[in-house]
Amino acid sequence: MNGARETGHKVEKVSLKDKTIGFCKGCLACQKTGNCVIRDDAGEIVEKMLHADVLVFATPVYYYEMSGQMKTLLDRANPLYTGRLCVCIFWRQRQMRTNMP
Repeated sequence: MNGARETGHKVEKVSLKDKTIGFCKGCLACQKTGNCVIRDDAGEIVEKMLHADVLVFATPVYYYEMSGQMKTLLDRANPLYTGRLCVCIFWRQRQMRTNMP
């Protein structure tokens, strides 16, 4: 984030732990209107995502999966998934631990 700021880019960090984000109901209204019918913090976050040039997601990994909050937000972000270029880079820092024999 600091590198982007130092080169003159606007950076905003959004912490999902402080947000109220309900589960997708599968009504598909977002595909017709471009907006989710559920009124909570996800709408504001998705609106910011729609206007961003670059999105960077960082999340802890639980049970080999992203956090529940991140998964719920991405489920609710349907307006983002039409006609946009996406590049995904995955990286883990530590050696994987296992409790299995």
